[in-house]
Amino acid sequence: MAKLFNYYADKVDHTWYRSSNIVYSECIDHEDALKTLKVVFSNGTQYTYHDVDVNQYLLFREAESQGKALNRIIKGNQYPYEKNENADLEAINEEYMLRSGGGFLISNKPEGFTIK
Repeated sequence: MAKLFNYYADKVDHTWYRSSNIVYSECIDHEDALKTLKVVFSNGTQYTYHDVDVNQYLLFREAESQGKALNRIIKGNQYPYEKNENADLEAINEEYMLRSGGGFLISNKPEGFTIK
């Protein structure tokens, strides 16, 4: 399975993947309504898909290959979408390290040493 880690907070399901194509997604939970799915690709390109059925999202999230699942399930159902500004991959990776590491992130960057 390509899913590395996910957590749900404030009505958003955040998921990181081990994939050559897709690194991260957010599914915004609209109670009793269709969902909004944001997908971030390994080059930072980011798309938002609207009115996604929750079962279709779960099939995408749990698939062996998110790239294939995106094409087959999300694009195949022709959900309306839009291209967004490129995502900050460093921030996404930093949050993954923070969340998956038990809540601690140690960073030694040129601008300084930080512990979160």
